[in-house]
Amino acid sequence: MFSIIHHKDELLISKLLSYTTDINAKNNNGDHCLMLAIENGNKNLIDLILQSNVNVNNQNNQNNSPIFSAIAKGRYDIISSLMNKNINLNIRNKDGRIPIEEALASENVNLIKTLIEYGASTLVKDINDEYILFQLMSHPDLLKDIIEIESRSPNKKDLILTLRNKEGNTLFMEFCRHGYVKLAKFMMKHKADLNCVNRGENALTLAIREGQLEIVKLLLTCRNIDIHHVTSDNKTPLRIAIENENILIIKTLINYGGPLLLRNENENLLKNAINTSNIEIINLLLDININVDRYDLNGETAIFHSIRNNNKKLTSLLLENEASVSFKNKNGKSPLNIAREYKYKSIVSLLFSHFKNLSALKNKRETALVMACWKKNLPIVKRLLQQPDIDINLKNNLEESPLFLSCLQNSTAIAEVLLQHGADVNAANKNNETPIMIARKNNNQELIELLLKYGAKENN
Repeated sequence: MFSIIHHKDELLISKLLSYTTDINAKNNNGDHCLMLAIENGNKNLIDLILQSNVNVNNQNNQNNSPIFSAIAKGRYDIISSLMNKNINLNIRNKDGRIPIEEALASENVNLIKTLIEYGASTLVKDINDEYILFQLMSHPDLLKDIIEIESRSPNKKDLILTLRNKEGNTLFMEFCRHGYVKLAKFMMKHKADLNCVNRGENALTLAIREGQLEIVKLLLTCRNIDIHHVTSDNKTPLRIAIENENILIIKTLINYGGPLLLRNENENLLKNAINTSNIEIINLLLDININVDRYDLNGETAIFHSIRNNNKKLTSLLLENEASVSFKNKNGKSPLNIAREYKYKSIVSLLFSHFKNLSALKNKRETALVMACWKKNLPIVKRLLQQPDIDINLKNNLEESPLFLSCLQNSTAIAEVLLQHGADVNAANKNNETPIMIARKNNNQELIELLLKYGAKENN
């Protein structure tokens, strides 16, 4: 029988099968006639043998069975024939793999599809207690094909949405972590839980940790995404992006959430940014009016940390943004005390220069709001206006109000913010000039219309 199969003599095999009684006899390798026929790849011979009572689940000395041989040959037509018999889809080879795992390893979609159509599934666990589907995480295109095939069954579709790997991450979380945009979109389309949490992480924080910008953009298109999620190590999405110094993701988050990202009162994001010494990140936070005077558990504000890092440039930037130098930490030390203690001479000089400027400005009645309007610094103006005790109409020694100065500088944006906060639209300087008179001198039609809208009076 074995010799005849080797020579692929179909007519003689047919005659032998009509009277042979030991169709399951094995050679020295443990192969019976069906195994040898599959090795030879002759479909007609295989179909003839399958008409007998051959053991389709027989395993040879290497623990291979007919189904494994057909998979190794890439013959989904033979697999289809075998599936009409009582094939054991959970049989394991010498490597502990079941047939669907061997098919996945071959990356042959037709093989995999055939097995799934006949009842095999990637939604079962391997010998390492991991769902087989997760084995494909490094092959996103194949993974997408398999998920689409498996999802044709409603029960399997529901399982795919909730399936977790050994680490506890869902498929959606893993897709976001790996940056698989198409697969993430597929899961979102089928209503995967976007805010599912594992070990304190959700899809957004995983994507940010891995620097997956396109995934972050995709997640932020969803209204119910939790941008304030706090991880088990007490970090928000923005803080993770800051610590990773990922400028593009920081900008994406800020464009989405703006000042709302600063909602967590327990977080000192500016301190984290200063520890990176990245000026661009700090400016991004200042642009959304971050509180430069938020203090940490030691009673220290951002300027303390910039001084401890001996970063004169950052210290100067914080001073320009109205950081207070009068704060004292829990040990009763001020920023100047810290600079002196560390013998940072350049920062000591910077702080002394700042004190002199403050004194001079005080004598000229140049308030922080007045200076911000004169310097056309809209973010600072917005932040100062959030202070409950701010006097929006307090003038300098020339009797110029913040609104008057914004008109003098042709800054329509700042003028609009001031007016929205109740600035006196007709406050005049010591020469009895009003904001609208300055706007007309500058021929700024947009500013003129804005002032008239808020009740500016024309002098006839």
